[in-house]
Amino acid sequence: MSFANQKNALVTDQAGNIHSFRWDNEKIIYACFYKHTKKMEKEILVEACMPEFDVIIDKKDTIYLTCQQKEGKLLLFIYRLGIWEREVLLSSEGINIYNLSVISWKDGLYIFYCVPSFESNKVYRIYYLYRKDEIWRNAELGDIRVKTLLNPLQVLSTSQGLILGYYNLVNGAEQLFIKLYDGTLDLWRDTLQVTDGLNDKLYIDILLVEEEELNIVYSEYIDGNLVVKYEKYKMAGNKLIKKSEYELSNPGNCSYPTLIMFDNMLWTVWTEYDYVASSFSEDNGMTWSVPYQWTESKEGIFVRYKYCLNPRNSDRSYLLNYSYGKDFPDFTFLGFGSFEKAVEMPLITKKKREEEVEEILSIPENQENDLVEVNHEIIEQENLIGIKEKLLELEDRIEQIENFINRRRRGFLFPPRE
Repeated sequence: MSFANQKNALVTDQAGNIHSFRWDNEKIIYACFYKHTKKMEKEILVEACMPEFDVIIDKKDTIYLTCQQKEGKLLLFIYRLGIWEREVLLSSEGINIYNLSVISWKDGLYIFYCVPSFESNKVYRIYYLYRKDEIWRNAELGDIRVKTLLNPLQVLSTSQGLILGYYNLVNGAEQLFIKLYDGTLDLWRDTLQVTDGLNDKLYIDILLVEEEELNIVYSEYIDGNLVVKYEKYKMAGNKLIKKSEYELSNPGNCSYPTLIMFDNMLWTVWTEYDYVASSFSEDNGMTWSVPYQWTESKEGIFVRYKYCLNPRNSDRSYLLNYSYGKDFPDFTFLGFGSFEKAVEMPLITKKKREEEVEEILSIPENQENDLVEVNHEIIEQENLIGIKEKLLELEDRIEQIENFINRRRRGFLFPPRE
């Protein structure tokens, strides 16, 4: 039926219990589905809450949820052994927080967010909170310049530290950047620009299948439409080496592209019009299939979840940051796996689009040639008419001359009478 664009998150703990978090009407609704008892507990965790919230789980099965209340407080909720604890991190009355993201690394917790700058409504400032010596500290990380809207950012953890992905404005176009945090040295490295080109971009999802390989998807504006793009990079120190690049979708309103590794197949899943579509790679992003439409997604409301599980969870057959699925309380995933409910869609390649554009652009030229030929015909007809008129005029003058000569001749033969 349709895509419900609201904030949702699913967390799986080490016992296989599923913790659901859903923003609805200024509330964050929490529900826990217990694997062994098949029972569900549900409660309102936060009221008067802004739509921005994020959640993560660590190796100890501790769940962290951060959100901002309407009155301006930045809250942290901590779930341990079935009990929720609440902590106020910041009080920012009158200032809305955007791109709220929480990540755990080693035994530390990091919370990233953006706030509008005082200098310009086109500039946002990135901050992050971290706990050191039992004290929360707040640090500034840099500025983001936007063209129209603030794009999302994404934070990933690696064995070496953190990866921050975000957009910034370069020569009037939005480009994707990453910034690496070296946890061993406790410092942020230089910022690396990932994309280039003049087309604007939307959304972001980054997946680390291998420790040193970045799989990146985003939507790019091409001729006024959104196209899903995939890029693969090898990280070499503080450098990025591009391994592959593909356009995965047809031009349309392709939004929220999402990367999923499932049964050794890499999927890119996105929402397009009123359904879920996807493409898959069997060689870890080096080549890709044509897109598929998942008909099941048209049968009801579907949403996009953030998904995280305990890092110690033994089921590693799938790897993902987000997934599409049916709305609460049915958590069936959509867009990857068996093809029984998927229909292949023809892919209009970039080369084919360029040929169509050239064909369209060539039409005025043909019309112009036709007009030129018509103009030549008109000119020729006008010339013929002019020549005919001149011939008639010449014939008339010749006739006048002949009449004059005849009169003269008659005068000589028969002089006038005196």
